[in-house]
Amino acid sequence: MIRREQGRGNFVNAPRLTLGTFALAESAYQATQTRKLALEVRAADDRIAARLELAVGAPIIHVEQLHLLNGIPIMTEERQLPQFLCPALVDEDIERQPLHWLLVHKYKLPLVRVMHTIEARSASAAITEELGVPIGSPTFYIDRLTYTTYEGSIRPAVWYRAVCRGDHYQFKAEFLSSL
Repeated sequence: MIRREQGRGNFVNAPRLTLGTFALAESAYQATQTRKLALEVRAADDRIAARLELAVGAPIIHVEQLHLLNGIPIMTEERQLPQFLCPALVDEDIERQPLHWLLVHKYKLPLVRVMHTIEARSASAAITEELGVPIGSPTFYIDRLTYTTYEGSIRPAVWYRAVCRGDHYQFKAEFLSSL
């Protein structure tokens, strides 16, 4: 908190800001509905294999979901995870049970590290169809890689990508002083 500079004196350091928490929150506090678009085993392509540190062609579980608020699409999301982590996941009812809850509580996957990127973008043509918004509408693009411990090492567990409508979500961050 205090630094000494020889020949000049003692000075108080400015407080350091650290990222405490952040969240992407729905602006409306109403019940949402989740619709399963895909839940299947696929072969990992080059991009997925590289991201999950798997061999190309390794079996992965591919999940696509659409979230609706009062019947309006507000978020589309996609997950990829190695099949060996929870092979029975493809038999789950992911419209009634949150996928995160299943991974952590039912399949006992300890989620130990997260690399999370949120980017504000204008809606592309593909997203306008999925979310029913005009081209150029504000959206949040999310890319998250979650890690787990498996056989004594930390390895990628879930590659998550989502697009949220900017008119239904807001990005919140809390910064804390280290003082």
